[in-house]
Amino acid sequence: MYELQLVYRVNRLSRHVRQLAEIAEHLDRSGVALRSATEQFDTSTAAGKMMLQMLAVFAEFERTTIVERIAAGMERAASQGRWVVGSTPFGHTRDLERKEIVPDPSRVDVVRRIFRLYAEERMGAEAIAKILNAEGHRCKNGVPFARPKVLWILRNPVYVGKVVYRGKVHAGRHERVVDEQTFEAVQAILAERGESQALKRGHPSDYMLLGVLRCGAVARPTSVRPPTAGRAGTGTTSAPPGTDTAPESVTATDHRWKLSRKPWWSRWPRSLRTRLLSEKPRLVASRGSRGL
Repeated sequence: MYELQLVYRVNRLSRHVRQLAEIAEHLDRSGVALRSATEQFDTSTAAGKMMLQMLAVFAEFERTTIVERIAAGMERAASQGRWVVGSTPFGHTRDLERKEIVPDPSRVDVVRRIFRLYAEERMGAEAIAKILNAEGHRCKNGVPFARPKVLWILRNPVYVGKVVYRGKVHAGRHERVVDEQTFEAVQAILAERGESQALKRGHPSDYMLLGVLRCGAVARPTSVRPPTAGRAGTGTTSAPPGTDTAPESVTATDHRWKLSRKPWWSRWPRSLRTRLLSEKPRLVASRGSRGL
């Protein structure tokens, strides 16, 4: 069982007033004294407790001031076009002398190819990732490319010489590796494909109309439920690619579009649904008293 908790300074233990008060209270309940090697206070007296709280207030004030100064410095550096957030983006490396990011000759061509495949050949992010992995390309940490990584590259304005910090876009000092026209074309394609799963070229489904046909009642896209044991699937009437007929387990006559529909009562106004649900117990009791 310990009798003493010794710290160099109080702000080394905590920089939050509330947290430090909780720690001191917990130590007091456990019979452990709190002492500082460079600060004089005695928590067994009222004056000592007041001194501890004052030290905690100054520690929290110091922490808040440091955070504000660092944030202001980073924002000023970003406004000057310097890269200040996160790790170095893919296709770039840091120039320690100039303290800037510069294109990485071994990877910058991969970035340009990603933009070209997406903008000119209209390939999807998943398809691009598969091509890069098949050719042996890898991300910075050595893991294979995936759809999220490709989309992150396509959406990042750093490749057109810009820096983003706290939602603001600033002109960067670094060299751009993709021209502005190509980047804007990619953003337009991303916006076009973003709302419809069927418009994504990397979509793995064999059903070409998936997401295109919509239910007229609820305006939701169609979906496909694959077949399981003892039950035929529901979906398109087309056969899988490379075959002339549908699989034996799911015949063409069993293929139907399954529309995603809401319950019939969901079309009622919200106020009416809320009122009916609130009065349901009273209606059930009323039916029981009548012998129904």
